Amino acid sequence: MLIHLKRVSLLSIVLTMAAGCVSLHAPVDSTRHYLLNGADSEQDPMASGPVIFLSTIELDPYLDTPYMVLRVQKYEIQFSDIHRWGEDLSDNIRRALAKDLLATGTVSGVVTTASDESDYKLSVQVHRFEGVPPDIAHLAVTWRLFDSQGRLLHAARHSDRNRGWQFENYGHLAAKLDESLVNLADAISQRLLAQ
Repeated sequence: MLIHLKRVSLLSIVLTMAAGCVSLHAPVDSTRHYLLNGADSEQDPMASGPVIFLSTIELDPYLDTPYMVLRVQKYEIQFSDIHRWGEDLSDNIRRALAKDLLATGTVSGVVTTASDESDYKLSVQVHRFEGVPPDIAHLAVTWRLFDSQGRLLHAARHSDRNRGWQFENYGHLAAKLDESLVNLADAISQRLLAQ
């Protein structure tokens, strides 16, 4: 009887401890996803100006991830486990930049597939697209403009260190990086006007 009582007591202790480790509630997913929006503009069918073919955006390898990136030291980066891009970053940047270019009023259209209708080809390689504590959203790219025959017309590096990011507010970081793409579109637009 004493052995049976010890077993029951031990079993009840084990079950009580196990009950504390088991939850019947679904785990809470704290993952947050963010998108770039680009400028609010629509393609004007009556607009004059060149049509740009915007090729696939090339990302430096460390950016080719769904995780948002922070550069915490010169040689140290961190990937956020819970703050992520809502879609492929290259595709999202391409769509936002296309909208931003249209919003400048300098181009009559932006296409993302090669066609004989485009006057220029624009290629963009992204080197930095990250938050830098305590308050910087950093975009750094190399962009190249080609004529319709594939001849290089212009190549430039563009860096935008957008201040005012509210540290640890990743929605605000996405918004500041989106603003940096608007600044890039303005720089490209100025070059197109000079052609």
